[in-house]
Amino acid sequence: MTTTAVVGTSPIAFTRNSDGGQMIVPLSALQFDGSTYIVNQAWSTVFTDPQDQTTLVEVAKARAAAGELTSAPPTSSSGAGSATQSGGVPGTNPTTAAGAPATGGAGGGQ
Repeated sequence: MTTTAVVGTSPIAFTRNSDGGQMIVPLSALQFDGSTYIVNQAWSTVFTDPQDQTTLVEVAKARAAAGELTSAPPTSSSGAGSATQSGGVPGTNPTTAAGAPATGGAGGGQ
């Protein structure tokens, strides 16, 4: 199964089991594997107490249930997309609002 990144507005903080200290973990330490949270392989060595890893996942589940975390949207393989702007870009239209040609400036004829 493909894993996806976890997105939200702030890192996850919890109390470590091993020494009672506070641990603050960025969301990049987690991934979704289907609908399950897992600790990113690069972060698994940070946790010396397996209970801390379990606590991180449980806190992530609670924050997801509260709507604070979600999986990252799928990335588009087509690049930047094809969004276009309708109408002109302000300041580039050579006519006035009434449709008459703009006057003045270099080569204005007067």
